[in-house]
Amino acid sequence: MAGQCGSCTLCCKLVGVRGEVRGVPIKKPRNGWCEHCAVGQGCTVYDDRPKACDEFLCMWRACQGTTSPMQPELRPDRCGVVLAATGDPRVFAAHMDPHKSDAWKRGATWRYLQMIIHLGNSIVLDYGDLAQVKVVLCQDARGKIAAKKQKFSLPDDYGVQWSTE
Repeated sequence: MAGQCGSCTLCCKLVGVRGEVRGVPIKKPRNGWCEHCAVGQGCTVYDDRPKACDEFLCMWRACQGTTSPMQPELRPDRCGVVLAATGDPRVFAAHMDPHKSDAWKRGATWRYLQMIIHLGNSIVLDYGDLAQVKVVLCQDARGKIAAKKQKFSLPDDYGVQWSTE
């Protein structure tokens, strides 16, 4: 069942999930397809999906049906980037498909990221690895976009890494 996602299932590959499906624990790592994903179709256990999946909302899906929907080419399966909110309202995560790791640098994706950064937000580039140093895109004191390295924690029980700076 794809719902508003259409045929996009990229979050089912790039985002790590811990939870339960029909009482059975699931611990899906980042950068691997979920066993319950019918690629290009949706979740085969949609009605019983883990809470983490139910609550996850990428920015593309969140913007659909609003007065400012994102362009069709920004749909994650088309651009190779799943853009999502984090626990900090001024920080977004850009989960990258490892086969399109530079997709954030091109075309409509780069223009959209620039807009987010110029609004005073930061974007953590997440390649799905467990690196404790990640690249964060932000605006410097001169108003230019800067890429700075920032330290992150080891993943917690849910696979989330938190800034230690």
